[in-house]
Amino acid sequence: MDFSSLRVIEKLHKELERSREEERQRLRDTARNILRLGLSVEQVTQATGLPRETVQTLAAQL
Repeated sequence: MDFSSLRVIEKLHKELERSREEERQRLRDTARNILRLGLSVEQVTQATGLPRETVQTLAAQL
């Protein structure tokens, strides 16, 4: 594999990581919105698939 191929792979990897982080942020934002509606941490955990600890942290920040 040449250096140009490696650069392309590296760029794609960085874009994928950025996209994943953006999606995680959207999911956390959605979880906050659901928590504001009054759903429990357990319900938000089930609805979003986020770890319970993450949802608990988000709930504590509201």
